[in-house]
Amino acid sequence: MTSNGVTRRTVLAGAGALAAAGPATGVAAAAGVRRLGEPGDGAPAAEVVGEVAQDGNGLTGYGYLTSLFGLAVADLFSGPHTEAGARLTFFSTARVGERFPHGALVSSVGRGTVAFHLGHGGDFANPQSFAAGPVVARFDARLQNVASVVAPNEAVTSIEGELVQRAAPVFRLGGRRCRIGHRGLRLHLSALGPGMRTNAAPPRAVFDVAGRLYR
Repeated sequence: MTSNGVTRRTVLAGAGALAAAGPATGVAAAAGVRRLGEPGDGAPAAEVVGEVAQDGNGLTGYGYLTSLFGLAVADLFSGPHTEAGARLTFFSTARVGERFPHGALVSSVGRGTVAFHLGHGGDFANPQSFAAGPVVARFDARLQNVASVVAPNEAVTSIEGELVQRAAPVFRLGGRRCRIGHRGLRLHLSALGPGMRTNAAPPRAVFDVAGRLYR
């Protein structure tokens, strides 16, 4: 019996109840978060449309999500189904470390980051507009960019990337709490598109691309 009349058994029982309640509360909170971008049936985690701009050894990618596993396409847009109405955009930067030319193609390998943003659309005339909203997913990336020359100053690029997710904050979309992926999630990026070189040395070019991320 304690001095205030509460038994040791009562104290221990109460502590046990609190310990049991803690994890249960966490599970309930997690259950209230809508998980997105984690397919288990071979479907793509996401699909994107955008541009990749090359400036010497620097690559900048930007655009918007056209599909995200777990959401209807209509949920991804607040207006027209274009960059102007996109709710989820992406912005990436990478640095080329190696180039391997062979005939009419050049294979470049680099590392960088890819971030998804929650925003109110973007404008391809202003690439930074695609990074205007808060980050809702961030990845480290190793990228291989194969540019195949098809005409003077024209090429088609094929991008393959290995992504590892580093941040997955909870955010609100359409009144619901959501999370894209999870820390440590590994995704593969595959994208393709034509482009135009605007400067030979240092090399500058802009490519229109579309692609998908999958597990």
